Amino acid sequence: MTSAAVDILSGMHEDTPFTHRRTDDGVLVLAGSIDDAYAPQLLTLLLDALAEAPIVVDLSEVDYLPSVALSAFVSAWHADGVHPMTLQAKAGTISQRVLAVTALPHTAL
Repeated sequence: MTSAAVDILSGMHEDTPFTHRRTDDGVLVLAGSIDDAYAPQLLTLLLDALAEAPIVVDLSEVDYLPSVALSAFVSAWHADGVHPMTLQAKAGTISQRVLAVTALPHTAL
């Protein structure tokens, strides 16, 4: 189980701070828990990046991806005047499974 273990019955999870970084090839790597507290920061981060250029967002290190985080991705996709965004996550990770179940376009690595 990951460090952000989810208690299925209560819906509680151990909060892992949300972080982000850019790789040398420009991939935006997100990590940690993207909960209610971090979703606005995520949306701002995405909109700022998408205003400049197309981006690839890697969610492989995200260990909590609730609907509020998914809403930030959808809002960024539908924002006016932004470049394309591609989501990716390692196959079998929490993020990849959430993206698959919700049918959000992504690439499984």
